[in-house]
Amino acid sequence: MYISQLKLNRKNRRVLQELRSPYEMHRTLSKAFDYDALPASDGRILFRAEPEEGICLTVLVQSPVKPDWSRLTVDDGYFFNGEPPSVKEFNPSFTTGMKLIFRLRANPVKREKASGKRKGITGEEELIAWLQRKGSAGGFTVHSAEVRKETLTASKIKSEETQHAAQFQSVIFQGILEVTDTNVFHQSIQYGIGAAKGLGFGLLSVAIASE
Repeated sequence: MYISQLKLNRKNRRVLQELRSPYEMHRTLSKAFDYDALPASDGRILFRAEPEEGICLTVLVQSPVKPDWSRLTVDDGYFFNGEPPSVKEFNPSFTTGMKLIFRLRANPVKREKASGKRKGITGEEELIAWLQRKGSAGGFTVHSAEVRKETLTASKIKSEETQHAAQFQSVIFQGILEVTDTNVFHQSIQYGIGAAKGLGFGLLSVAIASE
């Protein structure tokens, strides 16, 4: 896998548009990849715009293949101070019982029994319970987590023949987790957590927690 770090200029018109519509950011970032050549068995492309404030916006992109950021068709003011993206190889190794600091922007949803439609989860206790369920299925257990609810994000989703509007409940989870199943956890890192993974949600970033 590879991790790219892009530093974008928040004052740039295109960057502002992409912050308002994650589908537009997805379209821009996708140009760095040949989707026809992507190995489905090695994971998927995930990205996250970091929540920190300031003129410089940091976007992390995780991919199963090395991107070619020169393929982006953006103006000179798109990158902060003209700084090109950095890319590094990412081959994590995990052991059972390992404690890790994590950050996750997720789109937590539940399916309503009556209508069968997905609905965003908003209550903090429900959000923590959602994260714990994802951990049980994803090879980890959550020791502690802070919840930061963000504003609803609207986006126009386009396909070859149709276009429709969608809203996403954005939540940042940060805390400490413990690996319980190394193989399953590695898949959680590769494929992401939760819904709307192609729209800036689901990237689980981890680092070794100090004792």
